[in-house]
Amino acid sequence: MLLNCPNCSSPVGGDEINIARNIAHCSNCDHVFRISDAMGETFNNDHKTQIVMPEGIQVVPGLQLDIQLTWRRLSRWGLHLFIGLIFGGLPGFMLFFITAVENDVPFFVYPFLSLFILVGAYMFFRGISYLLNTTYITASSFEVRVDHRPINFLGWRNLSIPKSEVTQLFVERIVESKTNNRPNYAYNLLAALENGEQEYLIRGLKKAEVAFYLEHQIEQRLGLEDQPMDGEFVPGRSSQNMMLQAMAQMKNMPKFMQRIVERQLDKQKFK
Repeated sequence: MLLNCPNCSSPVGGDEINIARNIAHCSNCDHVFRISDAMGETFNNDHKTQIVMPEGIQVVPGLQLDIQLTWRRLSRWGLHLFIGLIFGGLPGFMLFFITAVENDVPFFVYPFLSLFILVGAYMFFRGISYLLNTTYITASSFEVRVDHRPINFLGWRNLSIPKSEVTQLFVERIVESKTNNRPNYAYNLLAALENGEQEYLIRGLKKAEVAFYLEHQIEQRLGLEDQPMDGEFVPGRSSQNMMLQAMAQMKNMPKFMQRIVERQLDKQKFK
């Protein structure tokens, strides 16, 4: 539930929401309010606090919080190895065969096959990294530390941030790739710093609940109160924004179009 009553903060059920008229009613305190006002003023983080520890994560609480991410359980390491072998192995064999058998080979063949080999080698290395690596996250009274061992992922780095510089953690969602024109999402965990900059703690998580769980655990240990952030991914918020945009555009529509849109919106509920 992402819609809370601005008067008593109680969750408001779908039966109490009239999207077409931008009005909601709280059955707990009998307060009537505009949906757009409530969305601008409230922030519900149940999608972070109500998560059971996902598979592939070990948490050791104490004087400091120690978290271990086992990537062979969190990633598609087998897929990376398979793609690496296909893209690197087959073109590599073709290049060896052409060089050994053919005497007159067009020059463009070499860079063309070499490109496939490089892509294959990159994917194969990532697969090996995911298979072998563990990420260690430590949150203490002094710092937030992230270490990748025994080998580092491409583009990833170990880091240490003083606790006093961390103001908030949040999760962003990115489109990592597309399959049949449908997006494949990945989730990154970021730290917002006191100087206004942002630092990536973990990149490329395949499941949102893993990123949300890490965010909640680290924020608890650092004593940070969870607050909404620009660019933060909240499940269901994009559909809500679309609803509000549709309601705003209704004012400029002809009456018959307004009635059609109202009927369509009235069938839908916030979840």
